[in-house]
Formats: sequence, structure tokens, C-alpha cells
Amino acid sequence: MTGIIGQTVTSSLKRWLKSVCPRGYAAYQRGRARLAMWREILRRLRGESTRDRVALALSVVADTLDATLVGRSWAPCTWAKCVILDPAWGVRAAPRAGTDDIYLLLPGREEDVESAILEPLRNGDIFVDCGANVCHYTLRAARIVGSEGLVIAIEPVRETAAALSRNVTLNGCVNVQLVRCAVGRTEGRAVIAAPARIYGMASLKPIERVAFRVPIRSLGEASVCRLDDLCAALRHVRVLKLDVEGSELDVLEGSLGLLRRTDVVVCECGRNRDAIVDLLAAQGFRVRPLAFTTYISAIRNPQL
Repeated sequence: MTGIIGQTVTSSLKRWLKSVCPRGYAAYQRGRARLAMWREILRRLRGESTRDRVALALSVVADTLDATLVGRSWAPCTWAKCVILDPAWGVRAAPRAGTDDIYLLLPGREEDVESAILEPLRNGDIFVDCGANVCHYTLRAARIVGSEGLVIAIEPVRETAAALSRNVTLNGCVNVQLVRCAVGRTEGRAVIAAPARIYGMASLKPIERVAFRVPIRSLGEASVCRLDDLCAALRHVRVLKLDVEGSELDVLEGSLGLLRRTDVVVCECGRNRDAIVDLLAAQGFRVRPLAFTTYISAIRNPQL
């Protein structure tokens, strides 16, 4: 009975706040949603040392207040340097302070995309991580393919590539080859931009500022390469992951040779979905949609 009364009072207060102060209600909703995200993060990840755990706790408080009062970022951000551990995989990472790295490192965040990428991999396989960011798939794939396998991690943003390199070193992964460049249809140079603090949205394509509460800033120029050139020496690729914030079609058009030597492609399709599906089907892949956002999985070998 007490629980029912409490729920009724809470519901009434919410309705009152929404009608009297819509902005206050929106702030309350933002704070509530951010706390839910942090609960999931802390359920799966933990600080490696006492200092790291304190830094995480401070980040939870500061970031939730920031989301509630200002709402500058849609994803949780750490506010202090720390090293986190994923006990399930035994991997460590150092999210950058003031960025959304902690959110991008959350295991299971991308639901069936994670299983579509990692489950086909076996010891000795080659995995190409195009848009590797700070290491989530790179490190887990490196664990699976072992010393006889190879992970090629491609990341164009200078600061993010440096963070990726630190995380690879932190885990002692000698089977990871880092490549700092963007990938596309042709060689050249391009400017990369992202919403402030949200490195996971870094893109070569124009970003609509209206979707964010923070300014869009340039992350500098990067060289653009073709995957066919970068991976010319690879005889066989087990899994190719593409998450390049809108440039996926350009990347695929510059990797037709590599696709003929690839078993599985997992690709985000926020833009040009039909063209991407048609291209992969023409290369002999069976394409199916994944449940998480706009991702697809394309499989050449039916035994996978």
C-alpha cells in the first residue's frame, strides 16, 4: 500500500512539474536518463584502483549535474582521468577526461552488433576495425584472434588515435596494427569535425548542429586512403567492421578487391542504406538488418 501511494504521489508531482515548469521537467528527465546510463556503465565496468573508482564517482556526480542543468552532451562523459576494467573480458582502457569515451567503451552497448562482429572470429583470424575509435572492438577482437591473428585498427582523428594507441599498449596487445588515416573511395585529404566532447561522432561529412547542444568543432585534417590499398597484402579477412559516420558507401566503393577476400561485413548505414545493401549483395554477400540502430550484417560464408 505504501509503495502504491508513493508511486501515485511521484506521478502527480511529475505531472505538476511538467505543467507548471516545462523546462524544469525536461531537466529532471535529462538527469534521470543520465543516471540510468551511469548505472549501466558501473554495472559492467569498474575503476582499476581506488583512485580510479573515486574519479568515476566524481564523474557520475559532475556529469549528471551537467546533463540536468545544461544538457551539453547526449552521452556520459568522464570528468577526471582514470583507468577502467571490463572484468568479463579482462581488458583495460583509459577514457579521456571531458569526452564520451566511457560511453563508447560500454560492453553490450551496441547489442547484436557486438555479437555480429565478435562471434565469427576465431584464433588466427584477421579483423579490420574501420573507425576503431578508442579500442572497444579492437581489444576484444585481439583477445579472440590471439598471437597468430591480426587486428588492423584504423582511426583518423589524431587525439583518438593517440588514445587508441595508449589503450593497446595498456593491454599489451602485440597483434594490433594501428593505422591513422581516414578511408574513402579515393586517396586525398579531408577535414574531420565532431560535436565538442563527442568524439564518437567524428565525421568527414557535414554534421547538423541542430541535433546537439554543443558547438561543432574541427578536429583537423587527415589523409584519406583506400582499404584496397591499405589491406592489399591481406589474403583473407574474417570480419570487416565499418563505422565511419556517414562515409560507409565511399569506403566500400574503395574496397571492392578486399570485399572479395572478406567473409563478414558489419556496417553502419546511417546514410545511403539502399546503395550499401545493393553493393554488398552484388559482391556475393547475404545482407540482413541488425536490431541496433541502422547496422547491417553481410555474410559471404553461410556456415558462419
